Amino acid sequence: LRMRLRLDMLDNKELMLKPENVCPLFPTAPKLQEQLLKLHDLAQERIASSKEDHRIQIKVTGVKHVNAAIACQNLGTAYLETYRLAETGLAVSLLIQADKIRRRVGDDDKDLALSISKNLSTAQEDQARFDEGGVLSAMPCCWPATSRNEDETKMVRLFAGLQARNGKRGSPSMSSEAMQQGLRLYGLFNVTASACDAVDVDAFVAIACDELQKMKLEANRDSVPAPAAAGDR
Repeated sequence: LRMRLRLDMLDNKELMLKPENVCPLFPTAPKLQEQLLKLHDLAQERIASSKEDHRIQIKVTGVKHVNAAIACQNLGTAYLETYRLAETGLAVSLLIQADKIRRRVGDDDKDLALSISKNLSTAQEDQARFDEGGVLSAMPCCWPATSRNEDETKMVRLFAGLQARNGKRGSPSMSSEAMQQGLRLYGLFNVTASACDAVDVDAFVAIACDELQKMKLEANRDSVPAPAAAGDR
C-alpha cells in the first residue's frame, strides 16, 4: 500500500491514519465485481421500466401518437445498451418503429428526430458488427461487444500499463501473481496461473483473450430474442 500526503498542510499536528480508512485510487477486485453487478442490475431495471412504459403508451394512445414514438425510442436504447445480439436486433426494430410513428403523426420536434436518427445509426452499426462473427460482449450491460483483435490490442496496452504502474516500465515480463492481480482489477476475475511462471506480453495477451472468450460464450449462450414489442401497424 502506497500513500501520498501533504505534510506541509498538517500544521505540525500528529497524524493518525488507518490504512483501512483510506479509499484506494483503483477499486479492489471484489469492489469492481460489485460495481459491475450493479451496472448489470440497473440496465435490467431500465429495460423493465421502459417495457412497462411502452406497454402503457401503446395501450393508452395507440401507435399514432408522438408519445408512442418516444416510448419506442426509450425501450430501444435500453435494449441497445445491453450490448447483446438479440437485444440489439430489438433495438433496431424499435427505433425504426419510433421514426415511422414520428413521421406518421407529423411531429416536427427536431431534437426528437435527431435523437432517434443517432440511436438508430448506432444500433445498425452494432448489429452489423455482430454479423461479422466473433464479436460479443464479455460482460453484457457493462462492456461493449469486441472482436478478438480488439481484445488483443487492449491487452497489449494493459500489459504496458501494469508494468508502468508496478515500476517496471519496459520490462519484458511480469510475475504470474502480478498478471493475475492486474487482470482481476480489469474485470477478469477467474484468471489463474502457476506461481512460478514469468509472463511475457504474448503469454499475457493469450491468457487474457482466452479468458475473455470464455466469458463471452458464457454470457451470451442463452441470448434469445425477447418478446416482440407491440405496435407497428
